[in-house]
Amino acid sequence: MTRRFPLTVLGLVALPFLAGWTPQIGDPPTAPKVAPKTPPKKLGLAGSGAPRSWKSGLSVEPTSREAARVFYRTVYTASEGQPVEWTGNTDLGVAGTTSASFKDATALRINWYRAMAGVPADITLDPVYSQKAQKAALIMSANGKLSHYPDKSWTHYSDDGAEAASRSNLGLADNGPDAISSYMLDPGGNNAAVGHRRWLLYPTTEKMGTGDVAKQGTHSPSNALWVLDSAPGPRPEVRDPLVAWPPKGSCRTTSSSRAGPRPFRRPISARRP
Repeated sequence: MTRRFPLTVLGLVALPFLAGWTPQIGDPPTAPKVAPKTPPKKLGLAGSGAPRSWKSGLSVEPTSREAARVFYRTVYTASEGQPVEWTGNTDLGVAGTTSASFKDATALRINWYRAMAGVPADITLDPVYSQKAQKAALIMSANGKLSHYPDKSWTHYSDDGAEAASRSNLGLADNGPDAISSYMLDPGGNNAAVGHRRWLLYPTTEKMGTGDVAKQGTHSPSNALWVLDSAPGPRPEVRDPLVAWPPKGSCRTTSSSRAGPRPFRRPISARRP
């Protein structure tokens, strides 16, 4: 089902595809055919037992233009400009890791989008998910292509990396917060159902994991974002009857820092996650 809302722009918009650049994100991951055996969790705020809702973590009412403007300037912009400080090596097959501030910025970018969409914006990064996702990002960068099911013929293949690839949004040419914005843009005819965006905004998800590789020589930067939480619980309360992107109200839509600001004033279709 598609619902359309007019988009009120808070200033100018950065949309790289308007400047001739399109993120490389392939197809979204698919949910496992067999549900995990782990019993559903009782969702709530840590240490409180309160029901999880759209007010968990970050929250905002974008129907208030001023609230949306302040939220963008204080939260979204705080997720920009953090150094990746990648410790790996693509040629040698070392997955490495990234700085804590870069991971925090990636989680903050995720939660900004979720808060604007009216779903719980309390996502945390699971260290096990992130460790495996790091190996998946290495595989994608080393091979210069994307697959949710790489086999042992792929350079720097690992079982952990293959597992993460099957449970992650995957992207080349972007990493960290910029990759999150590319998934929200979700371009390409193969992404008409905006699957990457739907996984990012899936209300029941509590934990994700991020793996990020920096550009090295001819190897592109890459991201693997583990989005299939192993033990999702019941659907929490959301802000609006329809979880849509962009949301009703005022929303500054950006996708990456790769392009300069560009005006964008036409309606955008939004789909339910």
